[in-house]
Amino acid sequence: MPHVDEQPLTVSPWTTAHVAPCFIWPKADYQFRYHLNTTTIVMIATSYGFEEPGYTWFVNDQSLIDRGNITLDIQVREADAGQLLPAQTKPVNFSFRVANNRLELVTSAPFAGMNISVRASANEISHSVLQNLYPEQTVWTSVGFDNLRIDWDANYVADSARCWKKFHDINDRFSESTHSVIPQPGPDPRFERVTVFEVLQQLVQTNPAAASIAIDEVAKLTRSTRLEVLKRM
Repeated sequence: MPHVDEQPLTVSPWTTAHVAPCFIWPKADYQFRYHLNTTTIVMIATSYGFEEPGYTWFVNDQSLIDRGNITLDIQVREADAGQLLPAQTKPVNFSFRVANNRLELVTSAPFAGMNISVRASANEISHSVLQNLYPEQTVWTSVGFDNLRIDWDANYVADSARCWKKFHDINDRFSESTHSVIPQPGPDPRFERVTVFEVLQQLVQTNPAAASIAIDEVAKLTRSTRLEVLKRM
């Protein structure tokens, strides 16, 4: 599992927005602020069966060597008026440091919802063994960075809780009313015209073995004898 460390970077001033805490609540004035972080993610790869493993790291299929910076075009979410916007593609800078089986990625980009893929490959690098006997091992994963968090005032938090509770109460009452009566299908004259004994007669002609089993079952259900069933046919 990756180790994630989020360190506070900056906090914006409180700002007023005229919004609704949920879609069934009237709009009002609330205050919000943004918290921005610097996120560091550390990953360690483990391999088995090598005499002397060497590791190669890739981020979004780009190879990382030693240390430096890399810019990736990825999906991110910005905020406007206290609300996260739909994801869009933007360039994001990451600093990285590779130390054999350890990778460290850091970014202070002011976005939420940043996800990247990471791949680690292990190979035998010892010259004292036949390297063909040690096939490459590769593992993939994805990691997420959320450097943007929205903080609302206490009134917004309380109204949001009341709003969503009201919505769920309405939804529950509606669900109960729609499921309280289960409609039953009306009579179908096509099925009323067919009797058990007509079915048995048809089976006798088309599948005698099945007819014999069905006759026994009808006798059990009607608490009669097999002969009595046959006479009705």
